[in-house]
Amino acid sequence: MKIKYKPKNTGYITIPRKIQGLLKCLKINFTNLGAYISFVCQADWDKRHTNYRAILADDDILANYWGYDISTVYRQRKKLIKVGLLEEKDGITFVKNLDIFNIRTTKALAKKECNITDLHTYFVKSEKELAMVMFGIENMPEVQD
Repeated sequence: MKIKYKPKNTGYITIPRKIQGLLKCLKINFTNLGAYISFVCQADWDKRHTNYRAILADDDILANYWGYDISTVYRQRKKLIKVGLLEEKDGITFVKNLDIFNIRTTKALAKKECNITDLHTYFVKSEKELAMVMFGIENMPEVQD
């Protein structure tokens, strides 16, 4: 039996103003950027969960929740996977770098000077890679639980 996940509609996220640079850097449009932020809002934010970063609600549920056609949600998700903002593993879509919407990371990013290449790195690289770039760490050790 497939589990149906409800859309998430509580909590909050911080959005770095530098996100606007993705329009030029990744050649996405305003609709794609809005879809990206909406998908980010649907991700599992709890690092203790095995589904951390995962968007578990199906496209049909999200389409109904957002008031769009399922094909629109599907196309936006595929576009965001293609440009590297989302990734798909074993049929589950994940936000590539969810930590960039964490208040601490957003504050650190706000203080960094960055060009378009940096923006691509910040949003498209993994969280581990982002930490290495932002804090100048060459080899970050694996964290054991």
